[in-house]
Amino acid sequence: MTGSFKVQLINMGTRAAAFQAKLRALHEYHVRLLHNILPAPSGVDIANNIKYFSQTLLTVLKDVRTSPHELIRDPLEDPTRMTAYPNLEYGNLYNALTMLIDVAPCIQYGQIVFGKALLQCLSCILPFLDKDLIDNLPYLVSSTISVLPPALHQDIVNALCYYILPFTITRRSADEQECQACQSVSSVIMMVLQYSKNPGK
Repeated sequence: MTGSFKVQLINMGTRAAAFQAKLRALHEYHVRLLHNILPAPSGVDIANNIKYFSQTLLTVLKDVRTSPHELIRDPLEDPTRMTAYPNLEYGNLYNALTMLIDVAPCIQYGQIVFGKALLQCLSCILPFLDKDLIDNLPYLVSSTISVLPPALHQDIVNALCYYILPFTITRRSADEQECQACQSVSSVIMMVLQYSKNPGK
């Protein structure tokens, strides 16, 4: 075993341990908000934690030789895409973010900072998700419009239009059937129109 390979293994182990520790922190934030346990975390506290994941995901993407965004378009390439990444708990991160969306109205301070970090992370995590989570992502992102402040509504629309939908609705199955994400577009639009303060813009 060469020295450089040992260093890579150590770095991978360190990254995985840090990833798990940050995930535990997200779960703790969720529990505290859900059960109103003091001291309640602020949106700034949660945002700082979420930003770690966004930075980690972007770093991983830089290390991947093939373009994951090209592979996303073809569901048959999902196994190739998923094996290109280090084995981190991407699905658990998705679930943790989903749980934080549920308790977002309980955040007393820093909702905008939290919302911006959340949307960025949801945009970054797309290439790391399996088929089912990719299909669910557009509706999940659109649902944040019901719990995040109106000041973030444009950010939500931007995330959908520029980072989520272009890569999810273009996916086709082997028999050329529309993916679930395509079928959910009408629901996404209705969600945005229902909660947007100014749908005319």
